[in-house]
Amino acid sequence: MLHPLYTVGYTSITANIFYAAMQNFIASQGGDEGKLIDTRYSAWSRNSEYTSETFKKNLGAGYVNMGAMFGNLNYKEPEKGITIARPESYTLLVAMLKKAPQIIMCGCKDHTSCHRSHVAQLVMDAYPDHATVIHLTITDIVRWSNRTQPALQPLPAAPS
Repeated sequence: MLHPLYTVGYTSITANIFYAAMQNFIASQGGDEGKLIDTRYSAWSRNSEYTSETFKKNLGAGYVNMGAMFGNLNYKEPEKGITIARPESYTLLVAMLKKAPQIIMCGCKDHTSCHRSHVAQLVMDAYPDHATVIHLTITDIVRWSNRTQPALQPLPAAPS
């Protein structure tokens, strides 16, 4: 059995709300197994609140940078389309999903045009009867940021 795989983009979400939601998620998973997985090929942002260093500072071991595996090689040239750096690495993500729910993250607001959906699809293709992918919305993140511990449960995505 695989736990749910969530996807999220941080664009259009204020940092304090985003970090509160991610901290609540990590704490709800016991603080050891559930991770925010950064899939940006370059874990940098013009906004200093969303750099790899700031994620590590705010989330500690709950943040994992896997951009070298799951990043889009063509992120600087979107006209070339999406090419996942090491698609075979989905097996590592599956191993993590066997232990706890995980969140894969990028800066893109819309998951339909983001490489994180391609990463999620790798898992869905390999485990079509066992994988659940939930694309989190801004509403979901705000709800998660307002939850108290230890009662946090994974929330389904709002209907599209």
